[in-house]
Amino acid sequence: MPAEVTFFSVGQGDCTLIVFYGSDPQQGEAAVLVDCGSKSEIDHKYNGSDPKKDVRMHDHITDEIAARLGRLKNPNTLDYLIITHPDEDHYNYLGYLLFHEDRKRLLYSVRNVLHTGKTTDFTAASRESFPAMRTVLEKHAEYETVAGGPAFLSPPRQIVRQVVAPEKLVEMPVASGSAGEAGLYLIAACTGRPDPAQGAKKRKTGTRASGELWPPFANRGRREVAAKRKAAPSYVYDPNREAIALLLLGQSAAGKEQRVFLMADTGEDVERLLISRKTGPGMRKTWMTWLKAGHHGSRTSTSDAWLDFIQPDGILISSGTYAFGGDGGIPPLSKMNEMLKTWKALPRKPVTVRPNKQDRALPEIGYFADRDEDLERGAFKKNFRTEPGIVGVFTNLVHFVEKPTKSDASYGYDWQLKIDPEGANTYTLTYE
Repeated sequence: MPAEVTFFSVGQGDCTLIVFYGSDPQQGEAAVLVDCGSKSEIDHKYNGSDPKKDVRMHDHITDEIAARLGRLKNPNTLDYLIITHPDEDHYNYLGYLLFHEDRKRLLYSVRNVLHTGKTTDFTAASRESFPAMRTVLEKHAEYETVAGGPAFLSPPRQIVRQVVAPEKLVEMPVASGSAGEAGLYLIAACTGRPDPAQGAKKRKTGTRASGELWPPFANRGRREVAAKRKAAPSYVYDPNREAIALLLLGQSAAGKEQRVFLMADTGEDVERLLISRKTGPGMRKTWMTWLKAGHHGSRTSTSDAWLDFIQPDGILISSGTYAFGGDGGIPPLSKMNEMLKTWKALPRKPVTVRPNKQDRALPEIGYFADRDEDLERGAFKKNFRTEPGIVGVFTNLVHFVEKPTKSDASYGYDWQLKIDPEGANTYTLTYE
């Protein structure tokens, strides 16, 4: 049965809604919201008439989420709220999207909350007097829904150890029988974090236990152990490295299945970890593969090795118009060109985009012009730009205007990917 993935245009940020459908294509069986934040809002072509673009943007997303969750088999219920890591642009829209205008009650009940980072790492203040993310996590039991009853049906789950094996979070609904491996998986989080429970493992040598402790130097004298630990590099917390990565796996038919990798703000170290596993659900390409690029397509992610390993047919990048220190934005053109060079050389299947009825032209692709290269047009100037679209690589930013006017301003599109809508290994991709 199909899963609908909507990559909302939130400017510099992330917000993705996944709705799973059963036999009724109009009634969802389960829903997952992955992140809900923005650091620099961007308009949407069909956002409405409010004079403030940030209001237009979050009103649009709020309406879209409400429409989809209202059609669920269990209306207005989120099976998972996943906050991939405590960076502001991944959670500061929580109030806008999930809370009632009274700032006290939630519009939806939430079965599970999954996040990395301690509650004290969620430092961003609330917007428009909505409760801050830290407050919501710490006082979850105090919130109710507008319909009455508890808003959070279970305590939030903080991931504190490196994920070493895929964990199935949501099973793909099927008309009959078992879904098999199809579903949504947690595939990485807390990468590189030391496991506080490690230390007293026993190893076996032959058929008898040696009693050897792990790591090996734990068997040595106390002074030697202390010296080793002092010399070892201390662990430095990095929210991007610890971010949650997900894999949506479609139905299998004739040994083939679709994959959607949602990489949040993870970088090349997480990609290397996933490459090293090689086996497990969805680790081998058998049909269409979709990649939501890590860290908004920045230089720290989407390595050549990762592209070679998963061989994505389509790449989506959450992009906006936020310049870091005025010297750079993401995705940068230099990285885009490196990625495109590798991607174009891969064995890929052609991607078909279903045109929007109101705007049938293929949307442009947006980037930050950090250097004068092939995609550049006109006189070079470090700034955001949009160029004619590339079938197979898509950004949320599709139109950039350096000096907006009443009749022309920058805007983005939501991208919507449905996998298995007409049976296993089918898809539709459109923008709205």
